[in-house]
Amino acid sequence: MKKVLVVADDITGADDIGLMYYNSGHAAVLYPFPSAAKANFDGFSKLVVDTDSRFIKPQEAYQRVYQVVQRFAGETDQFFSKQCSVFRGNIGAEFDAILDACGENFAPVVLGFPDNGRTTLDGIHYVYGVKLEESQFRNDPVNPMRESDLCKILSAQTQRPVCSVNWREYEKGADSVREILRQKKQQGGYVIFDVRDNQDLELLALVLKDERVICGSSAIAYYLGLLESTKEQEKTFTCSAHKEVLCIAGSLTPQTAAQIEFAGRIGYPVLTLQTTELFSSARKATEMDRLKREYHAGRNSGMVVIRTCADLQKIEQTKALAAQQGLSAPQTATAVSDALAALAHELAEENGIENFIVCGGDTSASFCRRFGIGGMRVGPQIEAGVSLCASLEKSDLHFVLKSGSFGSKEFLEKAKEKLLQEDVAAHVL
Repeated sequence: MKKVLVVADDITGADDIGLMYYNSGHAAVLYPFPSAAKANFDGFSKLVVDTDSRFIKPQEAYQRVYQVVQRFAGETDQFFSKQCSVFRGNIGAEFDAILDACGENFAPVVLGFPDNGRTTLDGIHYVYGVKLEESQFRNDPVNPMRESDLCKILSAQTQRPVCSVNWREYEKGADSVREILRQKKQQGGYVIFDVRDNQDLELLALVLKDERVICGSSAIAYYLGLLESTKEQEKTFTCSAHKEVLCIAGSLTPQTAAQIEFAGRIGYPVLTLQTTELFSSARKATEMDRLKREYHAGRNSGMVVIRTCADLQKIEQTKALAAQQGLSAPQTATAVSDALAALAHELAEENGIENFIVCGGDTSASFCRRFGIGGMRVGPQIEAGVSLCASLEKSDLHFVLKSGSFGSKEFLEKAKEKLLQEDVAAHVL
């Protein structure tokens, strides 16, 4: 069984690629950043480590990734740098760190994720058919994406050479693409591959399956997993008998907003955390007490959703208040996420809640820290890129960590139903 170490820059992306391996028949375990030192392959063939490095300084991201990779260099068959599917974050620093730590000088980059609307044509990246620079990520509050050419984005973050391979080469077959790969490897650096659809991913997996290092989004991992001849057995774990779900949503993406709107429309209470209240201890305490009261009023519905305020004026007020306290944009996002996670933990302690849905990468990271999740098994798929997870240490704690931009409008209802199933299968060695 091939041992693969995945280093992911955020927790939802880590879950995403763990799910890809799960779907292809392999056991995957995930360790969030605070517990990275505890990470091990024990009982699993695919180890995913979250470095929580998307929003930190590039040199710090480099060090985190380097240390993780160096630790496992002697027992790992393949390394995978899992990055955001729209290239947000410290892309170059993290790619370089993996190569440096395992003594390599070349890596293919496959960013396309067609099932979630991410495609690359002629080196230009698209989100649901819209150029990246014109997509919803153009105005990302932390990493605004104002460029669609992936070579240009990556070249600005690394000293290694960057080039691309056009989809037209795929028409000549896998052997032709292998020859191109051989030539590019002699030059060193990174080669970015076009991805139009899942057939392209299937072909690229055949070509790249024996590469020491692979970089990009999670989608190709599914096809890499399928190529391994040995699959792993399934083990069933029993979900919590406590039939109640709490959803916390820090993401402000249109996808998460649509999911919350749909949940409210079909009868689930939707509570709103007023983020402007978080920068005064007294006002914050009052706000949390209000939300607790509203939670108790609606908890008999089976699921309560607590979201952050999406009003644009209040978002700007929140940023201004945070700036007055010297907080940067990433620090502000963390402060809001930490408040949501703290509230969820208090409600869990007081009411015995064991099932959670968490929307947004920052919020998911805060959730794992607050709940002391040292490691988690990655379970069945709910929708593309999102799975059910179970804590390794706390057997009754089950949760869903969703990237803000993933999922259909019905996602929250689907996730709730999956959480409340009696038995869920997970692959084990």
